[in-house]
Order: sequence, then structure tokens, then C-alpha cells
Amino acid sequence: MAVELTGELMMRFLTAQTLAMEMFHGRGEDVHVFINRGDAIWKIFKGDDGGTDATLKFMVQQMLFSRISGDVLYKLGVPLETATWPTIRAALVTKYSDPQPLESLNRELFTMGWRTGETVRAFGEKVQDVVRRLRARTLIQYPGEKGQTRAELYEELALQLFVRELPSYVGLAVRMKNPTTLDGAIVSAIAEDAARNHRTPNATRSATETRTGPRPISDSGWVNPRTARQDRRGCFRCGEAGHFARDCRRGPSQPTQQQGRSTPGGGKNATWTRPATNGSRTYRPEPMDINMAEVEAVIKQQVDRALEQRERPVGTISDTE
Repeated sequence: MAVELTGELMMRFLTAQTLAMEMFHGRGEDVHVFINRGDAIWKIFKGDDGGTDATLKFMVQQMLFSRISGDVLYKLGVPLETATWPTIRAALVTKYSDPQPLESLNRELFTMGWRTGETVRAFGEKVQDVVRRLRARTLIQYPGEKGQTRAELYEELALQLFVRELPSYVGLAVRMKNPTTLDGAIVSAIAEDAARNHRTPNATRSATETRTGPRPISDSGWVNPRTARQDRRGCFRCGEAGHFARDCRRGPSQPTQQQGRSTPGGGKNATWTRPATNGSRTYRPEPMDINMAEVEAVIKQQVDRALEQRERPVGTISDTE
């Protein structure tokens, strides 16, 4: 049963809700939370209604302004004597929200990939930063339940992207744990990567660690192949020592046949080499070409479907049944 709040009861409720808001000190990542709480209080109060008592409206606005630190109010440059919540809200969005547009953040998320030599922790922090900025911009541009649903959808998509881009030896372990949040997947990936590095800190044999100098090899050609093979300590994929090819962070190599030594059609006698790459490329052969208009249409369709399912009463039967 809905109860309409009026008079003193309304004022007490709004005061309690306002005091529950955390102070805003100018951190960009906190502005969307503060604005959403302020919008909720303003909506309950029906501040946009012209028939609302002017004195009560002034008191509610002053309570909202009291949750903003003095230096932030000074930087906004809005006179408090004539300021309203909509004007303060617009000033906060302009000054402290991410200036990057939503479409650009979408593209940054969907074209993000694992780069050569990047650690699991660095890649996870990069994805988290994009999702945080995307969530803040979404909640400001789409206030209310629609923005919250869209932000949750972005986090689900980021979770799928993060797990997909992980190296095979980490990605398989993370998939088996089936994380439900992006933060949980990142924690699992970092733990698995650390455990893997602890199990195989160095891929060289223990016998090579006890030597104090290089092993002399005769030039006469009488070399024991098994003895000489111990000096081949580098990964045959990237050439660096300390790990096997199956643990190489550069990802799976792209097969390219060598001229004169390859078997037609491949096979176990075929020789493959990894194509030359620079340090800024991912192991994708070509950069992803994404039509952001199609991406936005799919996201909007999924958001509308999720909102429709939330609004549908449980156990209802359609008219056709």
C-alpha cells in the first residue's frame, strides 16, 4: 500500500535521505553516484512541479548543496542564492564527468585487446578503468533504471571480453571457475597467473643452474647433441629464456610457411615461423572493424528487453493464452 508523504513527514524523510549521501569532494569517479542520489531525492520531492511550496523547495536544495564541499561549489561558479538543483547538476556534469563521449567509450571497450608483453594485472586494470568511465557516463546520460540496466550490460560484456582475451593457460582456469562479475574474474586471473609463475619460475633444467661458467663445446664437430641441447634455454616462439612456448605470453603464433622447407598442405614436417610484430599490436591478425551503430542498436534492444522483463509481473498470463 503506497503512502503519500506530505508536510513534516516528507521533510523528515528527505532530511534522512540527504544526510545519508556521501560528501562530494570533486572526484570524477564519484560524481555519477552523487548525481543519482540527488536526482532520486529531487524526484521524490517533485521539485520540478511548479506548484510545490517555494520555501520547502529552497530547504531541500540547500540540503543537497550542503553535501557538496565548499571548494567544489566555488569551482562550479554558480551563485547559491539563485542556484537550483538542475543548474548545479548540469555544472557538476560539465566539470567533473568524463568528457569522452559514450560512443567513443563503447569503441574503446569493444576494440580492446591483449597486447604483447602485457601482464594479467595490467590488462585487468585497463578493462576496469574503461568500464568505470563507461558506467559513469552511462548513468549521467541515461538516468534512472534504464541507465543502471545499460551499465550492468556493459559490465557483462566487459567480463566476456576480458576472459576471451586472456592467454590460454589463464583463460581456461578462469572459465572453469565461471565468475559472475568482472572484478571476480580479474582476481581469479591474477591468482592463476601468479600460481602458474610460481610453479614454473624458470624452465631451465636444474643442472644448468649449478654451472659457474659456459660449457665448452669443441669445434671439431664431435659434440654430444644431448649435452648441447641443454644450452637452448630460450623459448622457440619469442626467443626469451625462462619459459616454454606453451607458457609464452605472446599468445598463439600465426602459422607462416618458410620457403623451400615447408611441406605442401602442412603436416608435421612443415616449418612455421611467427610473423614480425611490434610491441603495440595484439595477437589478432587484423584490427577489429566494428560498426558502432549496429552495436548501439543491439545494446538498446537488450536493455529494452531487460526492462520489459523487470516490469512484467511474476506469474502473469498473456492475453493469447
